[in-house]
Amino acid sequence: MEGTLSGYIKTDFVATKVNDEDNFPPYNPIAVAEGMDEIRTLYTKAGFWDVRVNDRVSQSTTSEKKRMQVVIAIEEGRRRIFDKIVFAGNQNLDDESLEELWEIDQGDAFDRADIVSYQQAVRSLYSSKGYYHATVTVDLKGVQTSSNEIPIVAEIKIDEGPRVKFGDVFVTGLVKAEQKVVIRELLFETGDWYDPELIKASRRALLRIGVFSSVTITPLDPAAVADKAEMLDWIIDVREAPSRTVSFGPGWSSFYGMRYNLEGSLTNLGGTGRQLYSRGSFNQEKSQNAIGNKTLIGRSIGVGYLEPHIFDSPIDGNVSLSQAAFSTDYAWSLTRGGEIELSHTLRSLLPGSRIGLFYGRKLNEEESENFVKDAFLSDTFSSGRFGLRFIIDHRDDISWPTSGYTINSEVAMARYEFGGDLRYTRWEVGNNHYFGIFDNLVFAVGFNLSAYQSVKRKNDNDFDILPASERLSSGGADSVRGFRERSLGPIVRRPNITEGNTWNCDFTDSPTGGSRRILIKTELRYKWTDSIATSTFIDSGNSSFTNEEEIKFRNAFNDPNSVAKSVGCNKDPVLSIEDNIGYELSELVAHPGYLWTKNYSSYGLALNFLTPIGSINLAYGVPWYEPKSTRCENDDTQCISRIRINRLTKIKGEIHFNVGAKF
Repeated sequence: MEGTLSGYIKTDFVATKVNDEDNFPPYNPIAVAEGMDEIRTLYTKAGFWDVRVNDRVSQSTTSEKKRMQVVIAIEEGRRRIFDKIVFAGNQNLDDESLEELWEIDQGDAFDRADIVSYQQAVRSLYSSKGYYHATVTVDLKGVQTSSNEIPIVAEIKIDEGPRVKFGDVFVTGLVKAEQKVVIRELLFETGDWYDPELIKASRRALLRIGVFSSVTITPLDPAAVADKAEMLDWIIDVREAPSRTVSFGPGWSSFYGMRYNLEGSLTNLGGTGRQLYSRGSFNQEKSQNAIGNKTLIGRSIGVGYLEPHIFDSPIDGNVSLSQAAFSTDYAWSLTRGGEIELSHTLRSLLPGSRIGLFYGRKLNEEESENFVKDAFLSDTFSSGRFGLRFIIDHRDDISWPTSGYTINSEVAMARYEFGGDLRYTRWEVGNNHYFGIFDNLVFAVGFNLSAYQSVKRKNDNDFDILPASERLSSGGADSVRGFRERSLGPIVRRPNITEGNTWNCDFTDSPTGGSRRILIKTELRYKWTDSIATSTFIDSGNSSFTNEEEIKFRNAFNDPNSVAKSVGCNKDPVLSIEDNIGYELSELVAHPGYLWTKNYSSYGLALNFLTPIGSINLAYGVPWYEPKSTRCENDDTQCISRIRINRLTKIKGEIHFNVGAKF
């Protein structure tokens, strides 16, 4: 049998589906019934509450087949439109506050489904004011008229009930943890006015400390709820997370080669929430330059200890030690350091936020040829810094945020008096926002700004330039995907000198990072399952030195090297700083176009594996735009491209792998 569902003919409430003589779909009574339900829904939303939708099927038979004709009969009835809203029973909230929640304008079509949404909105408003038992009922009355439309008056009847206070709190499910670990994280106390947001924020705070895997907060006595008691006791049921965790994850990067991540932690030591943790990351450093016959194993190792609520105060203490080694295009950077931080969580003032004071020491060594060290103005140094951190985390979920935001900010000052060879002021601010569009579809946008200012070195001969290992780099998995790690920003151009102190008329161009950095990231994310998601992204960013710092570089590079030239060289082997394409943040007000004309940009796709500790990302990025320096615009031979093309596939772009992405 063949259906006839290809077009409508409508006359006086009768719509007829007519056969398409060239293409007959199979007749499907279930599809017809579903289509009729959709028609009813559309009419109901348009205010036709009494609509009737019926079907009639007729058939004709030929020598080869049966043909079906489906007739859909629609009786629309009279249309309901909104007239006005009246309130009764509200004593503690005025009519204007309640009417602001009503989203239907006078004369608009009245959909009964809007009533349920409005009742929930009013109930939530009363609940936020402490009226836990408030109930909302709606009576709809039609005004009789001679027209085909019926104006509707919505009578909102409210029973506020008593204003409720928090009563006693009881905790269940504890195994190793002491009860005080739970109580100290609560944002409410016995006698406070009830507020559901305080319950939600308390639950998030309990989950955030890493001791519990699940937390539920509910009224203790259902009978007290039924009797509309003025004080409700609460029960907090927790499930403790494993106190020992170890995770290991291999990965691969086109820049680093094979990568291995190892993490371990001991949580809830002594039942008080103390934590001992360690993290290690190792990689091949595939892109390194060997020094003599030695090669480097890239690594980042850290251990730490967290003492929450020192001496039962609201201050947390954290001590950490770290050791790292990585290669750049010109040297090996070896770092050892430690940090002490005292932090306080602003539970009542600003839930989800933390402020911390810290002091850190660091010793950095760089291994390379002396000529290379001179080219990058790098050396061994130590620094002591003191600073302030402020963090806000209002994400609804760590592994897959669909709403909320994060703010990470830090100001640090290095001074000789704190120990070390450097003086500077460093500041950083980052902000990520997440917007849910549809189910499982999220738009995310984030930016990060960092800068060093007032840099001084103890040795006056060092031209007061930020040491190479401290410079801010961009490009790679955590910044601008599609470009190699740490490949963007200013370039040091140095002559290639042979062992016989002879110049072959060629130069080597190596990125050196800068004292300022801006990164902008946008993503459109879709979650397919609870553990797998994909995303499309556009990244933008760059690093640079200030104009004053560029002048200091040029002064340091002012003397040509005394080397022999190869035959035919008609230029000098002079060190130089290239592609310092930067701008001040204040300039963006007058020139917002700098964000794309002076930044490197890329786009691409990523596969995301969602875990409780964050996302593991495998991304492929493609370069989109490279800014040009003035020298490059005037002379193509002076352009230094950062785009790398795969020798095998002839495709430009980079594959990136990172674990526990912050964005």
